[in-house]
Amino acid sequence: MIKKKILFSLLILFFLTILVMFTFLNNAIITIPSIKANNINPDQECYPLFPTEQTIILRMDDLQAYAYGDFRFKILDEILDRDMSIIVGVVPEKLELDTKLKKYLINHRTNPNFEIAQHGYEHTLEEFKNLSDEDSLIRLKTGHQKILDSLGIYPTTFIPPYNEYSQSTIEALKKLNFKVVSARKDEYFFSNNIFHIGKNAETYDFTNNKGINVEEIVSICKKSLDLKNLCMIVIHPQDFLDKDFNVEQERYGEFIKLLNELEKLNVSFKVPRDLIFCN
Repeated sequence: MIKKKILFSLLILFFLTILVMFTFLNNAIITIPSIKANNINPDQECYPLFPTEQTIILRMDDLQAYAYGDFRFKILDEILDRDMSIIVGVVPEKLELDTKLKKYLINHRTNPNFEIAQHGYEHTLEEFKNLSDEDSLIRLKTGHQKILDSLGIYPTTFIPPYNEYSQSTIEALKKLNFKVVSARKDEYFFSNNIFHIGKNAETYDFTNNKGINVEEIVSICKKSLDLKNLCMIVIHPQDFLDKDFNVEQERYGEFIKLLNELEKLNVSFKVPRDLIFCN
């Protein structure tokens, strides 16, 4: 009887060891060589390249640990499979824990059509709207380090949650060598070595809790393209989900329709790094 108990204990220990090793190996992707985000050296002096041809930037916010399952990847794959470009706003908090998300981002980090941006730190309500110099720097630096440790890149674009930020945030971004801020509606200027490229259209109106139809999005975009050769469209994974986080097929169908309509336009698809020249 004692031998049986010992044998059983050894078997349990063996399986626990295997489980621990599997978990470690599954997360070992963080030990990867770091690369320059978007082929931009963070300490280079950079200048804006205002597009001379009509250009669309697709931006997906709220890419965060354990949120929205594989649906978040389905959206991105749909865009990338069409040879369109996409910038993704990655929330740093707990990023290191989500193996699926890390693997996806690492697999695409050198894709010329794919840019990884830092999207706040915790993504709380208007997280960077009223922060002091010290708090802005601490949150940005901590998030920046998490992305570096998890993905091996230095992001150079910052997307503040809810598109709000303080002047202290801008000062902190400069210290950390960020090059682009993508935030408030229709912002489009270069100041203090930061290129501000704001959103122009979006697929969901969170104020009124309703999706925005394709015709309206395309109309807004065409006006922006005519005005400045640039239109940024913001999407979120939750734009196409119901309150139980199930895919709303009709709403997602509108997203596919939007991509189809954008493909018909005589435009280029780029990410913010494409609008930066560094020397």
